Amino acid sequence: MELNWQNRKKIMGIIAFGILLYSAMQNIYVIGGFFQNVLGILSPFILGAAIAFVINIPMKFFERVLKKKKEKKKKTLTVNKGKRFFSILFSFLLIILVLSILTKLVVPELINVIKNFIQYLSGLPAEIKPLFDELVKTYPELGSSLSEAQLDFSNILNSLIAFLQNAGSGIMGWLTQTVSSTISGIVNLVIGIIFAFYLLMSKEKIAKHMARIVLAYFPEKVANKTLEIAKLSKDAFTNFITGQLKEAFILGVLCYIGMLILGIPYSLTIGLLTMVTALIPIFGAFFGAAVGVILLLAVSPIKALIFLIFIIVLQQIETNLIYPKVVGDSVGLPGVIVLVAITVGGNLWGALGMLVSLPIASVFYVLLKNSVAKRLQEKRLE
Repeated sequence: MELNWQNRKKIMGIIAFGILLYSAMQNIYVIGGFFQNVLGILSPFILGAAIAFVINIPMKFFERVLKKKKEKKKKTLTVNKGKRFFSILFSFLLIILVLSILTKLVVPELINVIKNFIQYLSGLPAEIKPLFDELVKTYPELGSSLSEAQLDFSNILNSLIAFLQNAGSGIMGWLTQTVSSTISGIVNLVIGIIFAFYLLMSKEKIAKHMARIVLAYFPEKVANKTLEIAKLSKDAFTNFITGQLKEAFILGVLCYIGMLILGIPYSLTIGLLTMVTALIPIFGAFFGAAVGVILLLAVSPIKALIFLIFIIVLQQIETNLIYPKVVGDSVGLPGVIVLVAITVGGNLWGALGMLVSLPIASVFYVLLKNSVAKRLQEKRLE
């Protein structure tokens, strides 16, 4: 290879990249801490962007409702600020109303269920005692062993008091940290909502400026591909959220109706819990089912068993029929890819991976499909 100026520049670039990579690997924890601090600083704005993305879905609906019929549909960056403001306001009010209704319906029922469960636990010793006495009669050696195990309750009490005194400082530190985290979370939420409001009010201008920046600083081919991926990502995430809400609603209603037919109590509470937890793809309904089984155990173990069998059957229907059809069609993915994407995303990043894996898979699927179609066209193959 001739050592001209171009080749020297390439060699120097490779060496510089190797040095930077080696330095980064040697200081991986420092770099990780730096990025963690940056994410902490930007967290209110990331939260605001996520809120704006979700609010944008009902906002567009309200904008269409408020739009006058005489108004011609023009593709322009200018929007009616008054309609945009009220559309955002109605969207926030709609979400607050839904959350308030869910809280009003679920929380009182949940409190009653917890009270009944505590009463059930308090009555367990009386129910267990006859069984224990019968067991001692059947196995006398068990009773003699228990009688030999003399427990000094005063020493136990003194040890417990000493433990609590030693743990007092730790508990106070934990309480202080919890209060501080709660206040910080509330402040971040308020900042995020304000940031989301400004994003939604000027989303067309912001999108235009971002596109101008990409076109200005990147080669034309790279810039066009970047803008194409950005649009695909926006559409994929929007369709995913819409499909996920539909699927959660369908699953919650089916759970409620099925429990009514089977005569299982707390059908509304457990149905709503299932609807909320079903927002986590595929596996979310299992969390609602686990809570439902625990609540029903206080009423009737038989009812809890019947509910467990019912929710397993419903989950199979949801996993193999409802979810691939509703959410898979929304993001434009075949059912098998939906299942693979959620499984891989969940194994890599947990619940967050389940949420973002489908839209990301949808973007890659469309890009791959377009690339394959283009290459086949170039080869003149159908």
